Amino acid sequence: MKKLAFLCALFLSGLSNAGTIYLDMDTNPTGQNLGNAPLITSEGTITFLGAVSRSTDVDFEALGATGNNLDIASFGSGASLRFNFDVTSFEFIFGGNSGQFDMVAKNIFNNTVDSFFQASTGSGEFAGPVTLSGVGIRSISWNDPAGGFAAIDNVTITAAQVSESTSIALLGLGLIGLYFGRRKDFT
Repeated sequence: MKKLAFLCALFLSGLSNAGTIYLDMDTNPTGQNLGNAPLITSEGTITFLGAVSRSTDVDFEALGATGNNLDIASFGSGASLRFNFDVTSFEFIFGGNSGQFDMVAKNIFNNTVDSFFQASTGSGEFAGPVTLSGVGIRSISWNDPAGGFAAIDNVTITAAQVSESTSIALLGLGLIGLYFGRRKDFT
């Protein structure tokens, strides 16, 4: 019984907290260079398709957001972030130039996990934060369906983690099951 308790404790210790990545396009380590090269983080790689630009349409910072008004944006055709690791939540602020805002989170099989739609971005003021969440998010894409400008900033990404110790603990629990199963056969 002590062995079982020890292995359960080992299993629970292997369940580590998810990693958090903060993207603020105003600083290089947190995303400013994302338009030029993938961002390598402790959780994995983030690849961006779109434009990192100083917005003239949405001044997030003048409206109360932090930073110096450098945003990741979609111009007409859309933009996307792709992850080579699983994401469980994606929080952001957004804005546009009196258009619409549409964002979709998809898994590795390109199935929609969660989505968000705003019918009007008003006169360009930022809104949010908004959180998309689900199991196994691998890409986020957004645009203004009317073909205008749609920008996001101050992004918080929560990565799902399965640590090596968790895998070892699960193997250990399986071996315990085999041990107790075989023990019953001999009694």
